[in-house]
Amino acid sequence: MIYDNLVLHEKIWELLFTAHHREHIPHAYLFYGPPGSGKEGHALELAALLNCQNGEKGPCGHCAACKQIRSFQHINVELVLPLPRGKKELRGNESPLQALTEKGMVQLRQCMARMGEDPYAKIEVDGAKTIIIQSIRDLKRRIYLSHPDDGWRIILVFDADQLCTPQPEAANALLKILEEPPDRTLFILITSRITRMLDTIRSRCQQIYFPPLSTHTIQDDLTEQGIAEASARVIAHLAGGDIRLARRLVDTMDSLEKDLEIIGRAAFSNNLEHWQRLLKRVGDLKKQSSLELSYFFRSGLTFFRDLLVMGENPDSQAIVFIDWKDRYVAVLQKYTQADWSACLDILEDTLQNIKANGYLPLMGLTMLFDLQDAISGKPAQTFQVDRWLAST
Repeated sequence: MIYDNLVLHEKIWELLFTAHHREHIPHAYLFYGPPGSGKEGHALELAALLNCQNGEKGPCGHCAACKQIRSFQHINVELVLPLPRGKKELRGNESPLQALTEKGMVQLRQCMARMGEDPYAKIEVDGAKTIIIQSIRDLKRRIYLSHPDDGWRIILVFDADQLCTPQPEAANALLKILEEPPDRTLFILITSRITRMLDTIRSRCQQIYFPPLSTHTIQDDLTEQGIAEASARVIAHLAGGDIRLARRLVDTMDSLEKDLEIIGRAAFSNNLEHWQRLLKRVGDLKKQSSLELSYFFRSGLTFFRDLLVMGENPDSQAIVFIDWKDRYVAVLQKYTQADWSACLDILEDTLQNIKANGYLPLMGLTMLFDLQDAISGKPAQTFQVDRWLAST
């Protein structure tokens, strides 16, 4: 294998290897599934398998072909990905990469170098929101005018759903190639949002679903990297099957502790300063990215889930924040009527409302009021509009 740090989906790899062994490789695969499930890494492993000079049971990882594929330098491997439209007018045989700014090219090279080391790295360029039509036209010109250097020509299409945004012109151009693909050419389209793909493209690909990795698998991966078991347990649960996110979270354990303090203090007190601190933190995260915002709320959800689990079984080994066990005991002894399940619903609803551009101060305050009602054991009150109309 070309990567020693890729968590292999054994059944998927067996399917791909068998297709190669029996010479039943289709002209196009569609790898889909959640982020961090290893789709891109498996695509590169397959590219190496089809071009390796030595491998029999898999790519050897040491020959020139394997090393070149891992560094995106093999002549048989083409990479198509979202790019900024750029201001430069492209001519004739010019590559779309020539429209990138110097900063964009540096960023692209850095991302590719990172992916050469980490199969879960993300290749992206600032301002890239679509796979531009010029990329497909350039690809078409080159693949029909040349032949693969032995082995197979592999076309990797990262973030393939962006073929269709804002308009499906690039998708339609690719569709024409898929209808009459060149010999010994394999397209591997990769996406985390398959519902955004054109049905006509999906129907011309053999679809393979990559499920999220298990919490146990991610935890083992982190401990093998030297992460303390307690920290690996927390990160693996927060990652939600996304090993890319898990590896990012390794450097955020300090901020995680602070975020839990912010959530806990705001939820269990009427101190205006604590409330303002939480609202500011949520506002700052919303400006940064939806991922960071989701991570914050996921921490809160895990916190209340631990309370729910311990409330049902004080000796449970299923809690995530093990170091907080003594605090959980104290909370459960004080708030014997709390509805921890309702707290989970409140946080999930608030996150969705904020992502839908709900008015943040109102959403945050409503969340805190509702949390305190649930913690105190007050049942949720449904607003009776008919009764209100009758009284007016």
